[in-house]
Amino acid sequence: MKIIHAAFADLRTLSADDRGAVSAMSMILLTVLLALGAIVGLTVVRDHIVQEFWDIAVGLDNLDQSFSYEVFVDGVVSVNAAYTDNPTTLLDPVNTRPLVFASPPGEIGTTATPAGDFP
Repeated sequence: MKIIHAAFADLRTLSADDRGAVSAMSMILLTVLLALGAIVGLTVVRDHIVQEFWDIAVGLDNLDQSFSYEVFVDGVVSVNAAYTDNPTTLLDPVNTRPLVFASPPGEIGTTATPAGDFP
């Protein structure tokens, strides 16, 4: 029982101690800075995830599934088959930066512009 009373006494002393206290304004400032940094960071992450999905789409679109074959039976072609895949529709230009959308698609003023200038 003495240990519990001593622990509560230490807690009361600790709660009454104001050394190292942080003002409310500094905590608000720190929280606002953290929130703004998180918003900017998550926006960059979103843009790069969208760019990676675009790269995957371009890669899948550029897969060439064309084929042709002939089956010879006794030196004569008995089966001749071929398939030509459609040309690619998506382009991924070289030396471009991820697209940054000014507003979500469907809203007024939607524009896609490259992020930053090219070196």
